[in-house]
Amino acid sequence: MCGFPLIWLWGLGRTGTVGMVIQEFLPQAQLCREFLPQAQLCRNSCPRSSSAGNSCPRPSSAGNSCPRPSSAGNSCPRPSSAGNSCPRPSSAGNSCPRPSSAGNSCPRPSSAGNSCPRPSSAGNSCPRPSSAGNSCPRPSSAGNSCPRPSSAGNSCPRPSSAGNSCPRPSSAGNSCPRPSSAGNSCPRPSSAGNSCPRPSSAGNSCPRPSSAGNSCPRPSSAGNSCPRPSSAGNSCPRPSSAGNSCPRPSSAGNSCPRPSSAGNSCPRPSSAGNSAGRAFPTPAMLDLVPAQRWGCPEAAPH
Repeated sequence: MCGFPLIWLWGLGRTGTVGMVIQEFLPQAQLCREFLPQAQLCRNSCPRSSSAGNSCPRPSSAGNSCPRPSSAGNSCPRPSSAGNSCPRPSSAGNSCPRPSSAGNSCPRPSSAGNSCPRPSSAGNSCPRPSSAGNSCPRPSSAGNSCPRPSSAGNSCPRPSSAGNSCPRPSSAGNSCPRPSSAGNSCPRPSSAGNSCPRPSSAGNSCPRPSSAGNSCPRPSSAGNSCPRPSSAGNSCPRPSSAGNSCPRPSSAGNSCPRPSSAGNSCPRPSSAGNSAGRAFPTPAMLDLVPAQRWGCPEAAPH
């Protein structure tokens, strides 16, 4: 068929039968090769979006194919300059990021599915919060992602200039974030030592004293954390100027001593648990002066 003179096909075209003849006798691939060698759509069909089915990509300059979104089916990203594909969000399916200049894909949030971060200049993806799913941080200039809090999911600190995510940094010691509405604890920084958080409304919490559970310290100027007492749980000391922690008594749990100027802790008795010393004050004793409250002479040091 392709060997026939073109003038014969021109004659058929004038009678309106050229399309029928080509469709009847020529395969589509041969038709593209013989008559439309320049048509890109015949060689590699790349639609923009399909109403249903799989994704319909366009070619990317580097990496995997990066299609535009389809109304249904898998995600349909746009191409990224480097790395994995970086799609835009689709109405349904997986997350659909925008491209990042370097590193992993960094999508914007999708209405459903996983978190959809914005790209970071370096390192892992740094998303903004999504209404549901994992935490969605803002990007950090270097290191791991450093998110802001999300309404649900893991803790969301503020970004650090370098290193792991750190909410707000502490002058020394571990990271000390601010509390999040849900997720892990978000402490404030301590001048030295371990992190000293404030409480979060949900999740782990080690802020100021809790009504039950583990101790909830405030930061000490030196050494380990030195919490205030909780009504129940482990001991909750105040800081000592030197040596181990020296807590005040709690109504339940282990003994809670007052601080000593040097050396080991020096507790006063608790109403339950271990005890070293005098009886725990009763409510009637609380109206007395501190020295009388503990049965001490007026001149006795405290």
